[in-house]
Amino acid sequence: PVNISNEAIKDKAESIYSLLKEKGITALIDDRKVSPGFKFKDADLLGMPIQIIVGKKAVENGEIEIKIRKTLETDFVNEDSLLEKITSLIN
Repeated sequence: PVNISNEAIKDKAESIYSLLKEKGITALIDDRKVSPGFKFKDADLLGMPIQIIVGKKAVENGEIEIKIRKTLETDFVNEDSLLEKITSLIN
């Protein structure tokens, strides 16, 4: 979640996290009350291969941002397509 203080963003991020865990996909959620920049930097330092970024667009229109560390590619996917996209990236 980009802004953990925003309940709608927090709830959306937790919902995605639960879905991934339910499907057997190892996931971490960064629910610290720090700026998005700190979160992105730490995810890069930890070597997270895929970052799912939940912000205002996720709440407003269901667009979830995905960042792929290896290629530095950023993509927006519809919430309904998220699981399919993540599965294709990890397999």
